[in-house]
Amino acid sequence: MVLEIKKLSNLMGAEATGVDLRKPISSVEAAKLNDALHENIVLCIRNQKLDGPGFVKACRVFGNLMRQVNEELCDPDLPELGNVTSGDVDRHDTQVRVVRGTSWHSDHSFTEKPPSASILYAVKLPSRGGDTSFCNLRAAYKSLPDEMKKQLEGLKARHQFRCSRAPNHIFIKLKNEADRIGAYNFPHPLARQHLPTGEKTLYLNPQRMEDIIGLERKDSDALLDELVAHSENPAFHWNHQWQAGDILVWDNRCSMHHANDDWPINEERFLYKCILEGEVPV
Repeated sequence: MVLEIKKLSNLMGAEATGVDLRKPISSVEAAKLNDALHENIVLCIRNQKLDGPGFVKACRVFGNLMRQVNEELCDPDLPELGNVTSGDVDRHDTQVRVVRGTSWHSDHSFTEKPPSASILYAVKLPSRGGDTSFCNLRAAYKSLPDEMKKQLEGLKARHQFRCSRAPNHIFIKLKNEADRIGAYNFPHPLARQHLPTGEKTLYLNPQRMEDIIGLERKDSDALLDELVAHSENPAFHWNHQWQAGDILVWDNRCSMHHANDDWPINEERFLYKCILEGEVPV
């Protein structure tokens, strides 16, 4: 098999063919996959046949793995392996079925070094629905007026695990929650550099951004609302339609994503998840 990369749209998204991640990947192939990810922000590798440990091993092609931040949602014997499942329920005592990640977000931006990328592997899918939508924040930054780009220079938003501005209630109840909430509170630039390409990008997470450091609250809210509204322009969006066996990798540093909760309620959806080590945003 020969590894080939095909663009899926002019905005973002690419598909890699001619690769079986059960087998060793050469350094040349690994570099080609990573270059495709950095250029296209989202990379799909279809028709993979992996178990949980095999998926974890395959993900190392893209970098060093992090332990899952939410220990409650990972394999206790394999701390790098998480999951996204239709069996999730609200852990704040209601036990109501919920779907994680249905509003725009970037994974774990409340940490000091947010993951550079996230990776999902589709094990079981419903008969319809359940797509994942993506927002290209590099393109969103490029389209900003020059005055806004200048205004953003040096501004940082405070990202919190529990955020009063969050559009969605977060259902995950953590162990020692009070202590961990205090630890998950970090400022990150509103416009950061995407290190692999050197390009500037917006860095937003409406689910976690509490305020902008140094601004009055009303001015902070107004600017955050303006940037989020700008990013919600469909011109920056691309949709992935899942197939069983898909591995989907996306760059968290220059994108947001959200799940679509539109599949039959009685059907199962199960995906494995890994996240890659990142760096302090600059």
